[in-house]
Amino acid sequence: QPLRTAMGCGGSKGESGGPKGGGGKNAGGGSAKGGQKSTDMKVANAENAEYKAKMNFCEQVPLLKRLPKDQRPLVAEAMVMQEFEKGAKIINQGDTGDEFFVIRAGSANVERKEEDGSVKALATLKAGDYFGENALKSDELRQASIIA
Repeated sequence: QPLRTAMGCGGSKGESGGPKGGGGKNAGGGSAKGGQKSTDMKVANAENAEYKAKMNFCEQVPLLKRLPKDQRPLVAEAMVMQEFEKGAKIINQGDTGDEFFVIRAGSANVERKEEDGSVKALATLKAGDYFGENALKSDELRQASIIA
């Protein structure tokens, strides 16, 4: 069972992108079969519950609470929940970055490999903390590794 979860916003690794819902589903016309309509309703309800959970998460995280209220739905739509096993490397020092993370549950350790090859523990992050934003702001390489 995964021990760590994070909401990520960013580029190519996320599953966000195209429009939700389309792709051949019946949008409420008269030709839907009973079973298909029921399935569509279940999918729509699940997507709505997921969206509500993301919006609630935005309200709980200080970084995201500072956003104008009309921007929060855009951020919520871009979020993709990812789960990581304890010990999994979320970010690798020296890599380019195209996404950032906000910890939803669990914790993560921040460590940096020094020039002499030693590894220095820098911090432990907890729910509501975020990381990976510097690579987005300035196109710099990841300055540390993040371990779930």
